[in-house]
Amino acid sequence: KAELDISGAQDQLWEVFAESVRDFLKARPRPKIGGPVRPSGLPERLAMRERNLASELESLRQSKAIVETFYAGLSEEQRRHADQLLPQLFGF
Repeated sequence: KAELDISGAQDQLWEVFAESVRDFLKARPRPKIGGPVRPSGLPERLAMRERNLASELESLRQSKAIVETFYAGLSEEQRRHADQLLPQLFGF
């Protein structure tokens, strides 16, 4: 918040953004350790990959919506700072 120089007028915007990011990070799928054995048949492996990609796409869409809403309330300078600070939060 301080690094982006969020003003008092932008506090509400920041709070909504921070809460959205927390909710997003809690809800997104995490890699499973010691899970079931990977299917051996090609059709099953392709189906699993398709489900994983669909889940990743939905996560990407959610993060895009969160960021677009947040960026709409930032100044140009704040956007440049956010471009440097926030990508790692979303896995970039």
